[in-house]
Amino acid sequence: MLEEATKTAATVTVREKHGGKCGGAPETTPRRFTMEIDLETGATQWDNNEEMEMKPVA
Repeated sequence: MLEEATKTAATVTVREKHGGKCGGAPETTPRRFTMEIDLETGATQWDNNEEMEMKPVA
């Protein structure tokens, strides 16, 4: 899900997709992580870590 975008950066939130055969509640979409992408350099950060702080994607 694209959260925010400018000419130089985009913020994307990745969520679980529930429904069908997955067994999860179809009315929920829990957040997995958020990514920030620098559209000029391609540098990407995400908060998929214990501290939930933006860090470079390795």
